[in-house]
Amino acid sequence: MRLSDIPERPLQMVYFDHVKIEDYVVDERTGETGYPWLTLAIDAHTRMVAGFHLSLAPPSRISLSLCLLHAVCDKSRWMNARGLRGDWPAAGLPETIAIDPQSIFGFRRLARAWRDQGIATASEPINSSVFGARATHMFGGRFGKVAIARANGVSWTPRAPRHLRRALARDMRELEFVVGDGLVNDYHQRPRKDTGRTPLDGWREAEAAAPLRAPQDCMRFRLSLLPDALCPLGSSGVSVLGETFWSPGLAQLHREGRERVAVKFDPRDLSRIFVQETDKPSMEATNVAATGGGASDEACRRNCKLLVPPLRFCEADCGCAEKQWA
Repeated sequence: MRLSDIPERPLQMVYFDHVKIEDYVVDERTGETGYPWLTLAIDAHTRMVAGFHLSLAPPSRISLSLCLLHAVCDKSRWMNARGLRGDWPAAGLPETIAIDPQSIFGFRRLARAWRDQGIATASEPINSSVFGARATHMFGGRFGKVAIARANGVSWTPRAPRHLRRALARDMRELEFVVGDGLVNDYHQRPRKDTGRTPLDGWREAEAAAPLRAPQDCMRFRLSLLPDALCPLGSSGVSVLGETFWSPGLAQLHREGRERVAVKFDPRDLSRIFVQETDKPSMEATNVAATGGGASDEACRRNCKLLVPPLRFCEADCGCAEKQWA
């Protein structure tokens, strides 16, 4: 399907693309700095950005999955938590996802998992060494106040000294707000030549004509898209990405002689993890150093739009989890 093709309804076809952002940022949790990658989910019918994900790590299966999670969920809670004002109604399960399969290692496995969830995949005719061609064409190289480095972001490197870049670095969460504001209050409000309307108007019109698929079990869906790891279990709990998590259930497993447990975690919110037990419901464990709780199950049910079966991305030990999923 070409960019000029317009499907009949929202989420019939969703394009995924990755671009590098010019802003130098710092991750306050890890102290890591760099120029982040932005993963976008673009609805082909309305040209609305259904969701995005920012990460200092190169594009991967996890960036695709977290972008998809953002795309299918209602944005109200996410926007309120960041002080973002505007109208972003995009939510729901895509029928087909289009992406260059050569650009993501292990994409076939991810595509099989998506098929199990009712999502088809379509190959994009894009050179695998170049990211951002579609996004650059659609957005003109900018998301409001944020500039895209260029289509071939893989080789793009600024010339400013490292110490100067670090002194001027902004927090990743601040950049997330700027990107979201540029999409919601700029790009979504501008009429597009190929559709003759704004992405927001197009979505509202189509949404009123045909409702999108609704969720039945949001927590199951959310867990299905999160990365996992096989972690050692000690008397103090388990450690994921340098954080320690504990719960009475973990203590009981340790007393029973369990040495390792499979966990699901969200690298963007390490206030809690979920312990996976065969033929049992997921068990939640909280961060022993956390000062605030994560999203409640009820909040998750309110904010998501879909039921899907579980998905297991990898079976990595915790020693490599930080490099693999951060």
